Amino acid sequence: MGDNNERLANLGAVVLPLIVTEWLMDTRPNATSGEITIQRSARVDKKVVSKWSSLYGLPNQLQCAANKTTVSKSVAAQCQVFYAYIGALRLAQDEDGEEREFGWTQVCAFVRQILDADANLQLPGPVKVEE
Repeated sequence: MGDNNERLANLGAVVLPLIVTEWLMDTRPNATSGEITIQRSARVDKKVVSKWSSLYGLPNQLQCAANKTTVSKSVAAQCQVFYAYIGALRLAQDEDGEEREFGWTQVCAFVRQILDADANLQLPGPVKVEE
């Protein structure tokens, strides 16, 4: 991946857990902080993110055939592609190129749509802490 894609992936890797956390707090208002942490970790797990990347067809959108082959065989590479897409979407501007919040609105809507569709994701049960 080129430097620009790596920078976008860096941004996406930070933005995704934030949006997931907000979504969890909205959809599970009675969840404890610990439960939200566990559920967020499950939803931003590399296997889950690579599944989203594949389901959305991001590896197939790559312009270089060699990259398509490499990415399709690697969970980590599929995650990087997804993170880069999230990062690019976050930086998107409106048609006038002025509205910075446009990208935030777009990326939140995109990720929340995925989370809503994948809400039945099998997650670990609550962690029991022995006293």
